Amino acid sequence: GSTGDPKGALLEHGGLSNVAAEQIHRFTVGPGDRVLQFSSPSFDAATFDLVMALASGAALVLADAHHLQPGPPLARLLHEESVTVLTIPPSALGALPADGLPSLSVLNIAGEACSSQLVERWMVPGRRVFNLYGPTEATIWSTFAECVADGQPPPIGRPIGNVRCYVLDRQGQLVPRGVAGELYIGGVGVARGYWKREEQSTQRFLPDPFIEDPKARMYRTGDLVRWRADGQLEFQGRIDTQVKVRGFRIELGEVEAVLRRHPGVGEAVVECREDAPGDRRLVAYLVAERSAPPPVPEIRDFVSARLPGYMVPASWVVLPALPLTPNGKVDRKALPAPDGERQLDDPFVAARNELEADICTIWCEVLQLNRVGIDDNFFELGGNSLLLIRMRSLLAERLGREVPVVDLFESPTIRLLASRCAKHIDGAAGRHSVQALSKVHARARSQRKAMRERQEAAE
Repeated sequence: GSTGDPKGALLEHGGLSNVAAEQIHRFTVGPGDRVLQFSSPSFDAATFDLVMALASGAALVLADAHHLQPGPPLARLLHEESVTVLTIPPSALGALPADGLPSLSVLNIAGEACSSQLVERWMVPGRRVFNLYGPTEATIWSTFAECVADGQPPPIGRPIGNVRCYVLDRQGQLVPRGVAGELYIGGVGVARGYWKREEQSTQRFLPDPFIEDPKARMYRTGDLVRWRADGQLEFQGRIDTQVKVRGFRIELGEVEAVLRRHPGVGEAVVECREDAPGDRRLVAYLVAERSAPPPVPEIRDFVSARLPGYMVPASWVVLPALPLTPNGKVDRKALPAPDGERQLDDPFVAARNELEADICTIWCEVLQLNRVGIDDNFFELGGNSLLLIRMRSLLAERLGREVPVVDLFESPTIRLLASRCAKHIDGAAGRHSVQALSKVHARARSQRKAMRERQEAAE
């Protein structure tokens, strides 16, 4: 689990054996295939890759963390290792170029909701694209949909073999097709429960009343779904406030509780927003306890000291009051988009030369900010590892060559980064920089225009 103390799910070998058999059946994977181990061993998806390769007779391709970085390093690895089967989250897939991978015949998108644009970009002749869904508590994988480029977000599909899916209302009754309800999963993959968590096990693992076996159980996922007319499941969000950002499950209430502990914060709401396609981020909305709100950097430091980095909001909005619905509850749909202003205590220092100005433009596009200074810290501005990869790609266009990842981590400000980048600029890069820079500026202008339009619409 990504929040609180880790939980151990007591899975049985039969469930994992079923997953392996379904992988072979659905993906036709076998000897001659090359399966990439993309996920870290701390994620259940790593077991998914492992059993797929070893149970089918395929090769399991291993690589170090540097070569698995979404973007050019991962693209090179996929090409050089002739990977035929890849299972990857949408956010990481979005950082990859979709062309130049002729060996990739099976692409499994899993772990987060997938967009229609991503499917269409990766659908090429001879390649099958699947949208997969499944919680760890039901042995990793429960449903699948083979994607089609129809302009619609892909469904999570139908249950795999020996798995049952129920969509129930709050009274535990089956709902008709087209009506949203909570997804419950039964069948061979359901865990025995959580290790030494009897109370939580009782809440999430329930007797299955829809079959005759008195020992059968089902897992309550907390996910909101509906059956489509074609018999496939469509994911519609979470029943509770749990979200997924960059593969991490985050309870928004846990972040809000920490924010409210700051003496200068009166009210706090945290939302997961995707104002730019593929860029899911946490946004904190604050109402001051007193007339003058505390500086945002002070609150950010307060949260950073109490929560892991992936749970710290990337953007902050201070409001005079939270918008409310007629019944007095927070109207989350009325919360405005971030205004794109930098939120740092340090004074703004403008670019001093063309290279620093170019990097400022790139950072504004990646971070969705109106301006950044050369002494601003990339990560304090809301940057993360995935945004770092996007920034690295745009920077490579400007320089005509890639900048080592270690340089980006060791140079978190534009002043330091420009100094390191200067040594990478050669004659060839200089000849191409005008054309590359014009593309960067065009993207930045388009991004700023879109941000202004969203802000005006919200107002």
